[in-house]
Amino acid sequence: MQEFTFSADPDQKFSAVMNGKRTTLRFWWNHLNDRWSFDLYLDDAPVLNARRVVGGVDLLEPFGFDLGKLFAWAPGGDAPDRFALSDGRVRLIHMTDTEFEGLVNASVSPQS
Repeated sequence: MQEFTFSADPDQKFSAVMNGKRTTLRFWWNHLNDRWSFDLYLDDAPVLNARRVVGGVDLLEPFGFDLGKLFAWAPGGDAPDRFALSDGRVRLIHMTDTEFEGLVNASVSPQS
């Protein structure tokens, strides 16, 4: 599992290995719609542009990049607004599919 730590800067770039692939993520605050968006690069090639950051959903799932799961998680239910990522109210998390399945299976209690 990887967590991306944001500063208050409205334009940020992260490099990470996701599921064995070298990625670069550029997050930027879009003043036109008051939302965080991100661009994704695989081996420096752009593959996704201006994807909105929405809380509670896998931000990569619709695209078939085989990178695992990337989601904005808000323990208190906060929306990923301008400062929620930098002040920790919303956390941006990446997990492999195996890590995610282990988490889901551990949270399901057996039926009696």
